[in-house]
Amino acid sequence: MKHALCIGHLSYDITLPMEGYPEENAKYQIDGTLESSGGPASNAAALLAQWGIPTAFIGTVGLDSYGERALQDLQEAGVDLRGVSRKASCATPLSIILVNTRTGSRTIINRKGGSTISQEETETLFSHLDSSPPDLLLLDGHEPEASLTALAHFPSALSILDAGSFRRGTELLAPRVTYCIASERFAREILALQEKAPGSTLPNRESAHGDSAHTSSTVDTGATAPTLPYGESLHKDSAPSDSFSSRKSSEVKAAPSSSSNRNQHRYGRLLAALASFGIPLPIVTLGEEGCCFLYPEYGPQGSRIGQGNGEPEESFKPRGFHLPAYPAKAIDTTGAGDIFHGAFAAFLLGGTPFLEALRFATVAAGLSVERLGGKPSIPRIEEVLKQGETWIPTWNPIPLP
Repeated sequence: MKHALCIGHLSYDITLPMEGYPEENAKYQIDGTLESSGGPASNAAALLAQWGIPTAFIGTVGLDSYGERALQDLQEAGVDLRGVSRKASCATPLSIILVNTRTGSRTIINRKGGSTISQEETETLFSHLDSSPPDLLLLDGHEPEASLTALAHFPSALSILDAGSFRRGTELLAPRVTYCIASERFAREILALQEKAPGSTLPNRESAHGDSAHTSSTVDTGATAPTLPYGESLHKDSAPSDSFSSRKSSEVKAAPSSSSNRNQHRYGRLLAALASFGIPLPIVTLGEEGCCFLYPEYGPQGSRIGQGNGEPEESFKPRGFHLPAYPAKAIDTTGAGDIFHGAFAAFLLGGTPFLEALRFATVAAGLSVERLGGKPSIPRIEEVLKQGETWIPTWNPIPLP
């Protein structure tokens, strides 16, 4: 059986559901609260474990009651916590989440923990993984030293980065992972840096290993594109072949874009900015707009379309596509991105082709926003498969700048 390792942020979440948004200097009464562990890599780890994938987590928490509760919650989900470092010198990160159930929007007030795993600690924390090395790494950038060590220690593992915002960890890791799934915020921050100083390189930060993330503002979306683990085409059936589903999926076809020209232009600029940052095949999550991504066209046998037919090299470059969000009535969007990342990882690890993994991850995120909380809103794998069978998405082409 394949194993997963998630490295990053672990917090304790207290969700306060309200009918509307509170005003200053007023009192409100609510019927209850929802408490659970939280954090991008933590929520993804919980999903993977709940879906039956042996999953370990590496991160830090304080020696306080919130840390104890967060660990207990993850342990009950089935996550291996031997890689968690508990430190008396820091407090467990705490998130107070105000949820407007009328709109599904949430306002998060974070108390940071202020501590990460040092490079000296990593070897000890990784020691229990040598007997069953992970086949997949899911990182969120909050533990840069541990994440870089994991990439070096497990070079054959599939790696996914949840790039929520531009920080040292996400900057270092984004060009080094198999799949960088960026929030629109992260992509916009990269784009803003490039537009601020056209023709110059982005600021580099020294890593724990003494090297840096080398990036350039020159756009070349095809020169370094890696081979995806599965040969597939947007113009052919793309059925999952993993252990989660034995049924044939609906046909997935490319279709003319229904997005506005303005949105298409925006998506294309974001994807091109990430490609110029050194991310060959980026994915950008867009909230209620779904996601967009760069994807190389392949033929039926896994060869790139045009290969051996005298087609120009331009035919081999990745192309942009937009996948709309799964239709859902949102009451709380907390953790939807984390669940998207975890589901995408789970399906890839199970052998599902890239496009179908994206589709099912989109379904999982859509189901989660119809429920309160982050980790508590994780849907069952059976729900995702059932709903995914009836949802036939439109893959909209995106022109790149």
